[in-house]
Amino acid sequence: MTDKGVMVYRPSLTGQGERVHLASPNIALTTHIQDDVNMIVFEDLREIIPAGHSYGGMVIAGEADAVPDSPQWSAVDELVKLLLSLK
Repeated sequence: MTDKGVMVYRPSLTGQGERVHLASPNIALTTHIQDDVNMIVFEDLREIIPAGHSYGGMVIAGEADAVPDSPQWSAVDELVKLLLSLK
């Protein structure tokens, strides 16, 4: 995707990868949803198209309810509608 000029962001999830030192029994799906939302907000990302598979799909599906209400988040809503239609 980056070869085509698309900006790609890979959020780091609390307790995994380079953030494994933050692992604890208190980490849940909501923690990882907030990790993604924080990246979106802090990077001021707009017109985003989240992508994920398996557990990552659950994380991005949760973004639609967690991102601030604003027109730029419509891509998240559309992706969630698409994911739900595939069930």
